[in-house]
Parts: sequence; structure tokens; C-alpha cells
Amino acid sequence: MNRAEIIKFLLDKSNINISELTRKMGVHRTNVYHWRDGITAPKKSTINKLSEILNIPIKWEGKDQVSIINAPIELIEEKIDMNMDSSKIISLYDENRELRLKLERLKAQSLNASQNMVYPEVFEDMASMVESAQNTWNWTFLNSPTPMSIANNRGIITSVNLSLVKQLGYRHPDEMKNKSILDFVHPDDKKRVMEALSKDNRDLNCKILKANDKYCEIHIIAKTFKAEFGDSFSVAQMNCINSCEDIDK
Repeated sequence: MNRAEIIKFLLDKSNINISELTRKMGVHRTNVYHWRDGITAPKKSTINKLSEILNIPIKWEGKDQVSIINAPIELIEEKIDMNMDSSKIISLYDENRELRLKLERLKAQSLNASQNMVYPEVFEDMASMVESAQNTWNWTFLNSPTPMSIANNRGIITSVNLSLVKQLGYRHPDEMKNKSILDFVHPDDKKRVMEALSKDNRDLNCKILKANDKYCEIHIIAKTFKAEFGDSFSVAQMNCINSCEDIDK
């Protein structure tokens, strides 16, 4: 779909009233009417913002062509295979990283007087593609059927997906975010988990704190990625053993 087609598709899928939608997007309702009627087409950044508001992920396939991601990428099957799962994550992450590197090269080129001038619309298109790739990665992780978490190199949880939140009985990812991994580990297992955190690849069983203040046995498979931008981070798949039955403290 081109820009005019995708904006009409997104607006048709919206269940938000026009006043709330224009407020969230920071535009006048006349703009929305013009987009819907095909009179004008919005910028890529505007389409990306609408996609995020409506939670309908999209992927740019060139300057003006875009497709809908109908479902989250399936990261695993019933039995966890970290190699298969991480290959999906790495693929999406690498796509975002490559786009970011291209954007940085364009910035450097524009500052070099000996190079040809880079036009603003080229920056805008590349920035939109970076934003779209990041949104795809975030949405895929959040909606993966695999219970997963992401932690920085200090062991602080930065992201938790909905499957893990549901599995452990929490109501919202924010209940687990910005806390140390060790805050959720049973005292008897903390030493072993601390030792595992120093390794790039981990595969272990331990007891994890649930929302009901009980513990359950979890099988963790984790892998560390060396980030091109910012700190390195670890992605962990965390599957319950024995259907997450409560274990007394």
C-alpha cells in the first residue's frame, strides 16, 4: 500500500473518536478528513505515530510502500529452542541497527563539506524507517507467545512481555520493570543466578517470585547481545515448570 492507502486503512480500523485521535496526534481534524478522503497524504512520521496509537504495526518497504504486520512473529513453538527464538530477535534488531548506522552516515556526510548535500527529505525517510523498525521489534517482543524479559548489563529488567506478566500473575509489565532480576529470585537460588549473570549464555532452573507472593519453578534460557547503540542487553525466555504451581517460601 502507498501512503494514501495505508492512512485510510488505519483510520478505518480506528475505534477512537475523531477528537481524541486528533488530540493524540497533535493535528487538526481537517487534516484527518483530508487523509481519509485521499486529498492529501501524511508524512511517514505521522503514519508511524498513528500506527503506534492504534497498535497496528506496519513495515516500510521503500520510500512510499508499506505493509501491515498482521500478527506478531512467532518466536517459538511449544518447546523452547533459544537458537530459533534468538534468530528472530537478532534479525529484527540487526535490521534496526543497520538503518541506524545508515542514518548516522547520512548525518556525517551532511557535515562534510566535501560530500554532496543530503536533502532533509532523505533524513526524514530514513528516520521514519528507523522508527518503523524499532516499533516492529518492540511490538513483536511485547506480543510474543513466549514469556520473555530483557535486562541491561547490570541485571536491571528493562522490558517484560505480556506472556510473562500473565504467567506470573502480575497485572502490568511496570510491576516488574526497573527492578533487579535478583529481586524476583528465591534466596536459595540467588548465588547461582548471580554466577549465571556473568555468562553470555545461561540455561538454568530457579524459583521466581509471583504476584501472589509465592514462588514457582522457572526454566530460564538467556542470551546476551552486544548492542551497537547503548549498553549490551540480555533476552531471557522464562517458561514455568509444573504449570507455575505455587512453592511455599
